[in-house]
Amino acid sequence: MDKAFEMIEEWKQECAKDRENEGKMQGGVDLFGLDRPVYKDIAAIEKDIDLLEQSWSLVKEWDEMWEGWKTGRFTELKTEEMEEASGKFNKKLQKLGKDVKEWKTWQATKEKVDQFKKALPLIQDLRNEALRDRHWAQLMDQIGKSFDPTGSDFTLSKVVELGLPNHGELVSTLSNAASKELMVERAVQSLEETWSKMELDVQKYKNDYLKLRTADDIFAALEDNVVTLSTMKASKFAVAFLPVLEKWEQSLALVSETIEAILNVQRAWMYLENIFVGSEDIRKQLPAESKMFDSVNNMWKQVMKQLQNEGNVLQGCKIDGMLTMLNEMEAKLEKIQKSLDQYLETKRQAFPRFYFISNDDLLEILGQAREPQA
Repeated sequence: MDKAFEMIEEWKQECAKDRENEGKMQGGVDLFGLDRPVYKDIAAIEKDIDLLEQSWSLVKEWDEMWEGWKTGRFTELKTEEMEEASGKFNKKLQKLGKDVKEWKTWQATKEKVDQFKKALPLIQDLRNEALRDRHWAQLMDQIGKSFDPTGSDFTLSKVVELGLPNHGELVSTLSNAASKELMVERAVQSLEETWSKMELDVQKYKNDYLKLRTADDIFAALEDNVVTLSTMKASKFAVAFLPVLEKWEQSLALVSETIEAILNVQRAWMYLENIFVGSEDIRKQLPAESKMFDSVNNMWKQVMKQLQNEGNVLQGCKIDGMLTMLNEMEAKLEKIQKSLDQYLETKRQAFPRFYFISNDDLLEILGQAREPQA
């Protein structure tokens, strides 16, 4: 290439001398009043030299560009910039081709650019940010060669050396699959982020207690995420994530069951707390149930304190023994409620008019009676 530019420079100097001689001759022509001759040959040669210089300049430009791409680390290649640069170069090449299309130099450069354009989709596929170790392992297994895609020696030149351009369809298939799997991966990340920020809305109740104020946001997220998990599991691109997806299904099922249990226990506890705390008459009539309620009451305080300290919904529901404890409390409260209903039924049987009033009103009447056993 240096030799070519040296020769072009020599030809330019020779043309300059011819132009200098032409200028000297013009003086004599003018002296004798003759018409100035037109030196078409020199002009044609100058044009050819200019085109030749442009042609070799493009050769140099492309070779320098290609050298930078093929020797640089593959992980640092910017395919968008490569595509843009090759596109601009191709425009200049095509513009020059209007005059030198038959020249071998131009044709050779065009062939290089065309080969690059064909290889660009392969480069873009290999530079896909969605490709993970499992995809590279699958590619190496298919082509029967090993390499380190993150190594400093993995260059565009190495890609050609490995024969990857001959496996363009395989690379394209893996890259497309990786992009689809990336959607699943990001959905899992979004799910993880959602539940890492989901907090329990625990607030004070009366003076001595805590309660879960609302679980609306939790149930809304559960509904949305359960559908998302189901959809992802049905996709053929979720195979690599099945263990993670199944783990999340179990976690969300635990959250749903635990939050439901908290609300059920809370609902029953709040109702019975109004009856058994501070009502000595009912406690005398139902001593075993009162003792049982006191036990549940203490457990409820402990549970809610634990949940308040944890704060996070997912981690709170995963507290060791939490769901078991809530289920036990719910069973005891149901038993207490059943005993209370039976007690009130005996009062209604003794005084049928009590059938026409609600449990709450009846409890109030019995609490105000001087002789609760009457």
